[in-house]
Amino acid sequence: MNGFLHKRGQLHFASSLVTSLVLGYVLVVTYVPTQDDQIARYGLPEGTPLRCGHFIVAVDGATRGPRWALEHLTPGEFRHADRDGLTFRAELRIPSEFRTLPRDFKEPLFDVGHMIPAANGRTPAEIKATFNLANAWPQSHAFNAGVWLSLEKEVRRIATTNESWVISAPIWNVPFDYRVESIGKTQVRIPPAFGKSMLTKTSNGIVVLSWIIPHHEETRKPLPEYRVTTDEFETAAGLDVWSLLPQDVQQRLEAVR
Repeated sequence: MNGFLHKRGQLHFASSLVTSLVLGYVLVVTYVPTQDDQIARYGLPEGTPLRCGHFIVAVDGATRGPRWALEHLTPGEFRHADRDGLTFRAELRIPSEFRTLPRDFKEPLFDVGHMIPAANGRTPAEIKATFNLANAWPQSHAFNAGVWLSLEKEVRRIATTNESWVISAPIWNVPFDYRVESIGKTQVRIPPAFGKSMLTKTSNGIVVLSWIIPHHEETRKPLPEYRVTTDEFETAAGLDVWSLLPQDVQQRLEAVR
């Protein structure tokens, strides 16, 4: 693994990384949402999106992973996701010089961590679509099978009875020192934290919930401890989310933890 040290307070690092994220989009398929496309009903985060079946991602060429992934979940039960025979595959629509390959994830210390979980798929085709390296980051097994899995389950619990939209993203701008490491020949970066922002339609109106979880968190702390305001999520992720909500509604909802 290769790496360099990031120190808290060195804002020039965060600024230059955000710039590289913006300049590093490497998608060759442009998706323009239509009025009847429910996935993008409340707006897409920044970036050129790539449609992958039932979800959308924007891949960053500098870090070799998804800058964000967006899904639309309709009410209903989530059944057990049958993963038999499924393995992650490269996204061939990404130019080869930026494309992440399965062999990049041979590092035994890390899982191939889904951004859009396989368990959120309701058909074999949807489950298979999530096994795309454009939808994955390196995650420690303890994190992937622990607190991140708990958050995925919480999202499904809410979405079982409420129509929801969920954005998952790596978090690079964090309030602690960390060593940015990479794996594989293409040097896939390992994010220091991950987060989700969830917009849900309830009988009382729209609710927005956001979480940020440090990658080193391997315990099962109560999920409310990882709740942040959506404004904080946007700042940490470098994304403007739910941008098609009316401005006054955004300001009100995104200030609530």
